[in-house]
Amino acid sequence: MSKEELIEQIIEKNNKVQYVEIKNDLETDIHSGFTSQMTKQELEGNAEYDLKTKQIKEGKVRIKSNGSVKSDVTV
Repeated sequence: MSKEELIEQIIEKNNKVQYVEIKNDLETDIHSGFTSQMTKQELEGNAEYDLKTKQIKEGKVRIKSNGSVKSDVTV
């Protein structure tokens, strides 16, 4: 498969995307002298696309830090 054929396939598949979901976890452990602090952050989100307009119909994002919701957004 040539590079051009691959790019054409990627563009074709991208144009058919209807739904995207993401989940990301980040743990940070900070050591300073005799103390240490650990934090855990979670990011969850999704987006639903309108294939005709190529626009997001609905999207949600939730950010948690140490188990508490810090941000909850719907667009």
